[in-house]
Amino acid sequence: MINIVFADRQAIFRAGVAKVLAVEDDLRIVGQPQSIEQMLSALERLRVHVLLVSTYFLREFPEIQALTARNSAAILVVAENDDEASAFAAM
Repeated sequence: MINIVFADRQAIFRAGVAKVLAVEDDLRIVGQPQSIEQMLSALERLRVHVLLVSTYFLREFPEIQALTARNSAAILVVAENDDEASAFAAM
């Protein structure tokens, strides 16, 4: 079972991702934080394999990396409409 946390401030995005992933038998959504504080708490408390995170949350990227490294979790960054994806390639 792959435990997934997806962090985004937009409820409609979180609901859509949850609906898409709910049909997969080997994926389990363990958190849907909408704030940076909730996301960091989820990463500390839960055994996360994949973090799907909006660029909005990347102000705390060093802390996110440290917490995900604890469980060898993958980080997938979802760019907002006005973000340039190339800005995040060096992270």
